[in-house]
Amino acid sequence: MGVSLNAHHLLVAGVVPLAIVIAAVAIVRGGEAGSLRAQAFAQQQQAAIDEAAPLDAAIDVHFDTLTRLRSQLSSLAVLPVAARQLSADDPTVNALFAVSPNGRIQVHGAQRPTALQIPDQELMTWLGGSATAYLSVPVQSNATGTPMIAIAVPWRDAPQQAGLIGLQIDLSDEPALRALTHPATHPGTKRCLHAGGQVLQINARTDGSVRLDPVSDCSPPAPAAAPWLDHLFPVGDVTAYVPLPHTGWMLERTTPAREAFAPFRAAQATLGIVALAILAISLGTAWWLFRLLMQPLRELQRLTALTEPGTRPPPATEITALTDAFRHSLIHLRRRVRLVTHACDHATQVAERATLTADLFPDLAGLIGPDRCFIHVNKPHEALFGKPASAIIGRPVHELWGHESFAEMEPFLTQALQGSAATFTMRHGPPRTARWLETTYQPVLTPETGDVRAVHFRVRDLTTERHNALRLQREVQTDALTGLLNRRGFNFRLERALARTSGDGGAITLMYVDLDRFKEVNDTYGHAVGDELLRTFAQRLTHAVRSNDALGRLGGDEFVILIEGDEAAYTDRVARAVLACAQLSFNLREHWVEIGASIGIASGRGGEKTVHQLCEEADAALYQAKRDGKNCFRRFRISAAA
Repeated sequence: MGVSLNAHHLLVAGVVPLAIVIAAVAIVRGGEAGSLRAQAFAQQQQAAIDEAAPLDAAIDVHFDTLTRLRSQLSSLAVLPVAARQLSADDPTVNALFAVSPNGRIQVHGAQRPTALQIPDQELMTWLGGSATAYLSVPVQSNATGTPMIAIAVPWRDAPQQAGLIGLQIDLSDEPALRALTHPATHPGTKRCLHAGGQVLQINARTDGSVRLDPVSDCSPPAPAAAPWLDHLFPVGDVTAYVPLPHTGWMLERTTPAREAFAPFRAAQATLGIVALAILAISLGTAWWLFRLLMQPLRELQRLTALTEPGTRPPPATEITALTDAFRHSLIHLRRRVRLVTHACDHATQVAERATLTADLFPDLAGLIGPDRCFIHVNKPHEALFGKPASAIIGRPVHELWGHESFAEMEPFLTQALQGSAATFTMRHGPPRTARWLETTYQPVLTPETGDVRAVHFRVRDLTTERHNALRLQREVQTDALTGLLNRRGFNFRLERALARTSGDGGAITLMYVDLDRFKEVNDTYGHAVGDELLRTFAQRLTHAVRSNDALGRLGGDEFVILIEGDEAAYTDRVARAVLACAQLSFNLREHWVEIGASIGIASGRGGEKTVHQLCEEADAALYQAKRDGKNCFRRFRISAAA
């Protein structure tokens, strides 16, 4: 059968160089675009950091000023004097204000007195919380139209009277914020503040001051473009987000694509000319090579056509004999190729079915060779380790799992390589994200010799099962009202502590805490207020002890504390802190409630006392504190118990 060499071959010879040139241009331009976009983003990010840092530092300076004023303020009567002093020291301070617990607000103007821009409800809500400082979101002043913020810190006028003192800051005079209105390297750059769930665009007023205009989105809409087109001709705007740590705000800085990528677009014309020149040279070279290489093939085509059935016998020449032998060799070669291709297709199908079955298996599975390197792994490995399967096969086991985990699994792998199956459980990963894995090693033997040629492994994730078991255990051992340990959970913790100290002779201390006048609160205000009192007291207790001390509620108004270690001074300090927690007034649903607490303390060393003895001694000491007038703590003494 003859071979036709015609215009189609010439077309292919021209299209191939064209495709190569286009691909080269796309790769070059794509690389330039990606590099330029990364560079533009890095510059944008650094510029945003340089602009955000002074504003964040300025707000922090106002907080320092307010904190220093609070330490120097003896009473609210000197607020007007303090306001005048602040006016002289800092022109951005608009007003000094104070808020009492009953909601009354005193405002003392500094530069331009205006009405306080913070809702009373917002201040009172913050006053009842546990935060150490307050910062409002920026708002436009109704009087001047300038952006304002308010900051406040707690202040105590008397032992039982707590309130707030704060500053109202005029952001239009803040140099760090005004600097954000100055023209950047790219005139079209926009800057916005994300504060309190709103987006505020920073704009300059005609008088040079600052405006914060609410917008739905600071970033201008980018022209729609296909991903591959954007890769070659970037049209997306460059945006950077930088958080302000002291305020919780975020600065957004956006530069339009037409300005960010202006140098890249300027080089497009030069690159196009170079591409056309390369294309012309490639087409000319391809045409010349095509003509040169096709001459011998044309002669071979003519001779091959003469050997087809029905054609005139060719002259008996050496080239004719060579062509005839080559034709018969090709016929036999095609038959063999078909057989080999069929066998390869069948083997490929079998391998694909096996691989698909292993990849659909949810657990990790695969084969490890005698050299402790991976022979095969399934798809779940990619999700757990973040690497493609092709990058894992052939690598040692310790490189994938890490030396610490491999040291734990190596004895079991050695056992499997020696011909015995092994199953074990281990924890893998850092403590916060650790996963519990059950691994099974099964040796794969050679039928003829019985030698281990590989180890099949299966790794099953038990993390969810363990977490469910721990969650169920916590629910059984936790008091539903306060979140502390209940009687069962605390007894379990106490038994474990005694078991630990019995080996090393360490000390252990048990405190029984009983609230005084709790029944009066329940009878006067109802059980809902009583429950709120218990929850609040439990929260205070958590701040009076160390994180490794155990807290529990035995029932009603009875609480218990477990301290491990021979630290009598620390125990007394905890007891006094608990008494202070109980003596401090409670604001419960618009009712101010005052109670107290009585504490009984029992101590012992490991192996000396049982759980029952410690509890009886602590209860006896608590009874002694009740008899001594309540609102105190007593240690257990044998003479007192008798």
